[in-house]
Amino acid sequence: MLGDQIGPLFADVDFADLYAADGAPDVTQVAGIHARLTLRNLLPAEHLVDAGTTAGPVLVESLARAVRLVGPLSDESSWQARTPSALTSAQFRLDWAQQVAVCPQGQRAELVAAS
Repeated sequence: MLGDQIGPLFADVDFADLYAADGAPDVTQVAGIHARLTLRNLLPAEHLVDAGTTAGPVLVESLARAVRLVGPLSDESSWQARTPSALTSAQFRLDWAQQVAVCPQGQRAELVAAS
């Protein structure tokens, strides 16, 4: 069976959230999903998600719960991404081997792990 090959799959459907009149985006639903799965002792180590759920703060919050979100990163939506003359994150280069970030003008900054 497929489940034997890839491990168990769990679905969490909260119909109150699904039909919410406020149209809350997916990214706001992850904490609630994890809370409900925790109550059922089903919180996974990896949670497969779509691009609507991979915002930076949600990735960090999920890691704090020991859950690794796996999915495509969402497109940058900052004002800089919508302004032709502004700098965006895509213009910076991360050199993981040397632990530095390099801006478009060549300035380097050390990458520092969050505490």
